[in-house]
Amino acid sequence: MASEFEDKIRNDLAKAGMLSELLARKAFEDAGWSVRGPGAYFDREVEKSREGDFYATSVRTVKDSGETCVNSEFTAVAEVKKSERPWIVFKRPLAAHDHGCAWNNLIARVNLPCSPVRLVPSLSEHSLLKVAGWEGAGIHEAFKSPDQPSKWYSAFVSSLKWAYQMRDDRPDSEEIQKDLKSNPTEFYFFQPVVVLDGRLFSAELDKDSNIQISEISSAPFRFSYESKFYEKSSFRVDLVTVAGLREYVELLENRHRSIVDGIAKEAGLDVTGD
Repeated sequence: MASEFEDKIRNDLAKAGMLSELLARKAFEDAGWSVRGPGAYFDREVEKSREGDFYATSVRTVKDSGETCVNSEFTAVAEVKKSERPWIVFKRPLAAHDHGCAWNNLIARVNLPCSPVRLVPSLSEHSLLKVAGWEGAGIHEAFKSPDQPSKWYSAFVSSLKWAYQMRDDRPDSEEIQKDLKSNPTEFYFFQPVVVLDGRLFSAELDKDSNIQISEISSAPFRFSYESKFYEKSSFRVDLVTVAGLREYVELLENRHRSIVDGIAKEAGLDVTGD
């Protein structure tokens, strides 16, 4: 009888989306990331506290003669959504000159050893936007009644607002520093990400103007959000399925490594730590 009751609890948790969140957290934890949350952030538009699902942080350092010269934190700020209905991403190819994904992200830094522009290649490498070669131009939640609210939009806004607050809580300066032993570089990268427990598809027109549908595991977005309360109006948000999370986390780790290696190279340092 106890087992039957426990099964009811498990089913209730799964229906509420809690299993989705636990699976998403586990993908980061298994990769060695520090996972925190649920947590609260302050929504400056409505002046009230809101709850976010979780965030996961990876830390990498560079040392020289035992002294920390670079400390970098890469944080994925996640909002998890469960959907019985498929989500369809409208796919838009990127122009050859439009693959950059660097300082248009949510980043804070102090004591960089060089001009920020010199780190653009390191920041862009392993970005989901650059790897995919296309961007999402909107999402359709298939088979949804028109009078039902969209899940994807509110999830995108929630993740970027939480990430924005985290970025604003970190020190940020454009001053260049050459003596990193005395004044180490601090680098903070915040990636808003929406995790979908459900099926994800892309839609695009083929050469005959027919709709081509493909199942995918992730999609990059340059998401527009206009508000007088935020300095930025365009945000990089990634969408990934629970099934595609492990591959996505590996991509984030490769990107973080590329960023730290780029900073170290500009400072004339060897990467000797994580």
